[in-house]
Amino acid sequence: MKVTYLRNPSDKSRFDVRAAVGDKLKHYNVTQGACSDGRYIYVAFEQKEHKEKKREHRIKIVKLDPETRKILKVSAPLKLGHANDMCARGAFLYVTHSGTKKVIHKVNTSTLAKGKDIEIDVPKKYRKHITGFNGISTYGEAYLLRGMGGNYVLYLDKNFKVSKIEKFTKPFKDKEDSQGMTYKDGIVYRAYSRLQSAKKNFICKFSKVGKLVSKSKVEIKGELENIFFIGDKLYGMVYRKKKKDGKTHYMSYIFKVK
Repeated sequence: MKVTYLRNPSDKSRFDVRAAVGDKLKHYNVTQGACSDGRYIYVAFEQKEHKEKKREHRIKIVKLDPETRKILKVSAPLKLGHANDMCARGAFLYVTHSGTKKVIHKVNTSTLAKGKDIEIDVPKKYRKHITGFNGISTYGEAYLLRGMGGNYVLYLDKNFKVSKIEKFTKPFKDKEDSQGMTYKDGIVYRAYSRLQSAKKNFICKFSKVGKLVSKSKVEIKGELENIFFIGDKLYGMVYRKKKKDGKTHYMSYIFKVK
C-alpha cells in the first residue's frame, strides 16, 4: 500500500504533529491512538520519561485541523492507560485502556477533559482470555472492541453491552503487534507493526465474523500505530524515532493510504 503524507503548507516537508505542538508535548514522546470525527483529528501521546519510578501512564490528547495543519487544543495530562486506540462519536472520544482495567475511557472532544469511565462486563467464559482492551471502533450505532490476550473482538451495542464475541484469524506467525482498528462497509481493518520497522507494517482486512480477507504491507518506515477513516479515505499515523547528535528524536506523521 502506497501512502501520501500530510505536509506543511509552507515548505512541503512532512507535517510532524509533535513538532507542531512544541513544548506542551515535552516528554510525551510515543504516538498512541488516533481517530477523526470527520472534521478534526485527535492523537494521543504517552509520557515515557519521568523521574518517578512508580507511576500510572500519563497521556495528552492533541486536537488538530488536517486541512490547515493548525493545532487547536492540547489536553492536560490524563490517566487513560496506554490510550493506544480511540474512536469518535458525537461530543466524545472513546479510548481503550490497554491494561488490566476492563474499561473504556470517555473524553470530551471540545474540552479534552476526561469523563466517567465505561465499565465493560466481559462474559465469564472469556474473562481469562481477555485481559484488557487495545482496539476500538464505531460500528453503525454500536462499537467494536478488541480484547487483549487473544484474537477476540467484542461486539457492543450502543449502550456498551456485549452482544457477541468473535475470534479473529491470526494473520501472522511471527510477533507483529496488533495496533488500532477501524470499520467500514462490512470490513474490519486492523493495523499491525513491529517496532521501528520498514518491512513489518501491515493493514489487514477481516470479515465481520473474523475471517481474514487480505493483508497488505504499508510502505512506511517506523511503527504503524493506528488507522481511521475521514469520509471514504483511510488514514493512519506512524511513530518514528531516530538518533541524531547523541539524542533521540521522536516524530509523529499522518498519512493517507492511496
